[in-house]
Amino acid sequence: MGIVLDVADLVRGRRKEVQAVLHPLAKKGRPIPCSFVPHPRAKVICGHGGSPDRNHRRIWFPTYANGIQGQYHEMWYPRNGECEWWLERAYFSLRRIVRTIHQVEIILCIHSDPMCDDPDPAGLYKRGPHLHVDLAQSPLPDAHFPLNLGQLEEVLSSCDNLSQAMSRAIKIVRDEVIPRF
Repeated sequence: MGIVLDVADLVRGRRKEVQAVLHPLAKKGRPIPCSFVPHPRAKVICGHGGSPDRNHRRIWFPTYANGIQGQYHEMWYPRNGECEWWLERAYFSLRRIVRTIHQVEIILCIHSDPMCDDPDPAGLYKRGPHLHVDLAQSPLPDAHFPLNLGQLEEVLSSCDNLSQAMSRAIKIVRDEVIPRF
């Protein structure tokens, strides 16, 4: 299993597809900008709030809700020289800014690690979209709650299918999580 795009599809079309994945979190009429950011070995695309930082782990974008920010990045690694690229990870995180105490709290993360080769069942849970509940007490933030376990083969059969699964999960976050903050 693996999600592969040729370099032309990755470079020309993936930014718009990532924008569509993040659309449920955008302010009305303002799509979340997406760009490739520098990385020594991979092509990294991420959502951002304007001008992206060089480090994809520090790039957050505002959502439609005040004080709630999102982070999304995908890491693609070359295969067959640089003609084809494998998706190694698609990561989404949600955080809130607690201004009264000058603190930032990660609420949750939705990750997919399609190339994960950990032994099952952990590898099975990590390959498809899975949830981490960061605000929960330890040890729950380290648990992987699979979101598409019964449809994993289909979800990981194409980039479009994984994008749709991530978008559905982000819509659930929009509808069920953000309003509670």
